[in-house]
Amino acid sequence: RGMRRIDGASEIPVALESAAREAQAFFGDRRVFVEKLVLRPRHVEVQLLGDSHGDVTHFFDRDCTMQRRHQKVIEEAPAALLDPAVRSKILASAVALAKEARYENAGTAEFLVDRSGNFFFLEVNSRLQVEHPVTEEHTGVDLVELQIRVAEGTRLSDILPARPPAPRQNASIEVRLCAEDSDHGFAPSIGQIAGFAVPTLPGIRVETGIDSLSSISHYYDPMVAKVIATAPTRAEAAELLVKALKGAKVLGVTTNIPYLITLLQSAAFRAMEHDTKTAELIAAEGGGSLTARLERAAVCTAAARAAGTLPGDPWAEHCGFRLSGFRFPRQENVRIANSSFGYEVQQSTSACYAVRLTSGTEPEGCYTLKAYSLEHTPNLVEGALFELTQKGFEGGSETLLVQQTVCGKREWITVEGESFEVVTPRHGRRGEASSGSSGLLASPLPGKVLEIKVKEGATVEAGSVIVVLESMKMEHTVTAPFKGVIKSISATVGAIVDASAPLASMEPVE
Repeated sequence: RGMRRIDGASEIPVALESAAREAQAFFGDRRVFVEKLVLRPRHVEVQLLGDSHGDVTHFFDRDCTMQRRHQKVIEEAPAALLDPAVRSKILASAVALAKEARYENAGTAEFLVDRSGNFFFLEVNSRLQVEHPVTEEHTGVDLVELQIRVAEGTRLSDILPARPPAPRQNASIEVRLCAEDSDHGFAPSIGQIAGFAVPTLPGIRVETGIDSLSSISHYYDPMVAKVIATAPTRAEAAELLVKALKGAKVLGVTTNIPYLITLLQSAAFRAMEHDTKTAELIAAEGGGSLTARLERAAVCTAAARAAGTLPGDPWAEHCGFRLSGFRFPRQENVRIANSSFGYEVQQSTSACYAVRLTSGTEPEGCYTLKAYSLEHTPNLVEGALFELTQKGFEGGSETLLVQQTVCGKREWITVEGESFEVVTPRHGRRGEASSGSSGLLASPLPGKVLEIKVKEGATVEAGSVIVVLESMKMEHTVTAPFKGVIKSISATVGAIVDASAPLASMEPVE
C-alpha cells in the first residue's frame, strides 16, 4: 500500500504525504521507507511452507507481473520464461530466508526480476495469498490442508515425503474478477448482485463467496471471484480462461471482464514480454470502444427479443401487435448504460435477423445476425450463439455468445461476458433532463472523505484537488473543472458518501 514513484526531489513532499496518509489509513502507522526502483521488472514469488521443527520447503514459483496500481490482476504458475539458473537461485534464496527466520506457516517470498536476470527481494507475506490456487493446480497439493497440519505440529517430512513435490506438466492462470468499471477509471461498481455464473468447463476452477443475495459495498475489496484455468500449456490455459470469461455473467454491477479478456489476448502477454506496467498501459489505451460495445449489445438485444426469448412490452412497440404475438418489421427503443437506442428488426428466417439501428449511432448501423445452436458447446451456460455481421464493415463477422436474463421486471443482455441492464421506456415517456450543474462537484463513486484540500471562498485553478476520497483501498481525487471560487463545501472529513453526493460547489472567475 502507498507506493509512489519518485523521479525527482521536487516530487517527494506530495508523494510522501500521500503515501503516509494511505499507510495510516490501512495500517495505523504513518512511517514509510524508500527503496530502489527496478524498471520494467517481472514479479516472481515463491510459495513456502515451514513447520515448527525447523524444516522449510517451497512449492515452486508464480508470476504475478500483470498488475494495475500495484494490485495483481493475473497470476500464473509456473513463472513463464524464467531462466532455469535464475529460478534455482530464487527458490534457494526464499527457502534460506525462511529457515533463517525459523518461519512456521504458509507464506510467500516475493521478488522483482530485471531484464538481466538480477532479482531483488521485496517482502514475505505471512499467509496464503489470493493466487495460491495456481500453485495448488500446478503441484497437486492442498495448501490449506497442509497449513492446518503444520499448525497442529505435524512435521513436513511426515506429510510431504518429497520436498518439494514434483510439479505437474501443466500451466495454471488466474484472473481476479472485480466489480469495477474499466471504462471510467476503474471506479468501483456498487450494488446488489442479481445473478452470477461462470461456465463449468473442464479445467476451470472458480472461488467466490458471491451469490444473487450478495451486495458489493465500498467497505471491502472489489474482487467478486477468482477464475482459474489449468491446461497442458500456458497458451491453452489462457485460451480456456478467455472462453470461461466470455461465457460468464455477473448481473447488477459492472465488472472488469472485458479488461481481463483484453489482457489475456494481448500480444505482450501471449509472448511473455509483459512487465509490471503492461496492464496499466493497456488500461490507458482503453481497449474496445464502449460506444461500439453498447451498440453491439443493443443489436444483440434486438435479435434475442425477436428470437422469442422475451415477449416484449406491447406498450413500447411501434409495430403491429396482435394477440398471437408480434409481426415484422418490429421496432423498439431501449436504454443500455444510459445510452438510448432505437432499432428495427426484419426477420429473414427463423435463425437469421436483420437489425437496423435507427438512433444511438451515426451513421445508422445495419447488421445481420445468424443464430447457432449451443448443443455442440458442452458445459457452456445457456444462451444464443450469434454470428454478427455489420453491412459494409471490412472486418467481416464475429461470433458472439449472448445471454439474456429476466428477473421480474428487470432484463439484462450479456455479450461475451459483459452484462448490461436493458430498460424499455414506456411509449410516450419523456427522458429525464440532466439536472447537473457545471459548478457542482459531486462524488464520482461511493466512498469515504479523507481530506478537503480547500476552504470556502478560496480561488482555485482548473485541475486543483478539492476533495480526496477513499473507496475499495484506492484514493480518488475530485478536481476543479475550471478556474473559480469555492462557494460552499458540503463534504466533511470522515463522512461516508454515496455516488453523486454533493461535495462542494464553485463558480467561475475570469
